[in-house]
Amino acid sequence: MKSKLDTTTDQLATDSQKISNALKMTHEDAQMIMELRSDLQKVCSLLEGSKEREDKQRHIILNLKSHIESLTDQLNHMSEEKYGQGNTLKKMLQDRDKIQENLQQAEKQNGDMLDQIKELQSKNKD
Repeated sequence: MKSKLDTTTDQLATDSQKISNALKMTHEDAQMIMELRSDLQKVCSLLEGSKEREDKQRHIILNLKSHIESLTDQLNHMSEEKYGQGNTLKKMLQDRDKIQENLQQAEKQNGDMLDQIKELQSKNKD
């Protein structure tokens, strides 16, 4: 009877230690989950900001393209009507070149932002 009592006591001590370890691991897991949620919220916030900037850049690019098309149409129209007025045509060509440079810069910025978003998404998956 004493040996059975000792065995039961030992088993209870072992089980108690296992439960204590399980509770400790559960607590540590809960803390890790909270930290990961916080990190995920930060990444989501960064992604939202990047998305907003990307949308603004896309809008700028569309406006610049539209403006370039308008200037090109004006150039074509003016060159047909006023073939001899080279100064106006030259000015419009310069304006078009400037707008195209702005468009290229905006497209580069948009590409850079897309790269940043992809990098953030990659880090988020890791």
